[in-house]
Amino acid sequence: MSFVTCDLCDDNADIVSVVTGLNWFGYGGRSTFGGEIVTVKCFEDNSRVKEHLGTDGKGKVLVVDGGGSLRNALIGDMIAENAVKNGWEGVIIHGACRDVDELAKLDIGVMTLGCVPIKSVRRDEGQLNIDITFGGVTFRPGEYVYADNNGVIVARKPFCNALPSKARRPLRRAVSRPRFAKIYSSPGADESQSVVHRIGCNGTSLHGSAAVARRFCVALLKGW
Repeated sequence: MSFVTCDLCDDNADIVSVVTGLNWFGYGGRSTFGGEIVTVKCFEDNSRVKEHLGTDGKGKVLVVDGGGSLRNALIGDMIAENAVKNGWEGVIIHGACRDVDELAKLDIGVMTLGCVPIKSVRRDEGQLNIDITFGGVTFRPGEYVYADNNGVIVARKPFCNALPSKARRPLRRAVSRPRFAKIYSSPGADESQSVVHRIGCNGTSLHGSAAVARRFCVALLKGW
């Protein structure tokens, strides 16, 4: 996925919402990520986070309102590894993470308010796919979030210039083709000394009999 949130804001100022007043840290292997919003609301209990990152997340970002708590990590390396296996684009947590050295090795975006070595408690609490608000922005399931080193923004619809790279239509590359071969006889030379020059090939010339020259040209023209 390739985009810069600054550019998205400049080009779509009337339809984006920008998360403000929070200092984000990126810990995952992806510094730029985005996708459809899935939400979790919890407090120092990552039961719903673990549960949902264990499901298919292709093209999606899990946004977690952890109440801003930095006392317990809501994601670590094992949960993040499972998220990678299930195709999640990233995780944004209004709270903390841990295992930051391992998170940096994983192909997923992880953005939080900080890190702490203490794991989450487990009380099987938390709410899934409800509207959540922090940083002056409401995150609604089904809308879209984009994050990079500049910050976090939200939009109601996806931006075509911020699609995952594999979902983009590949550009057609111009294919250079060899020019036609030119056959001529060197001055004063008989047929056996005919020279074949392949124009546009760094001045390379092939020497041989006329029969060899003809075969070379036929093969070249078929390749054309």
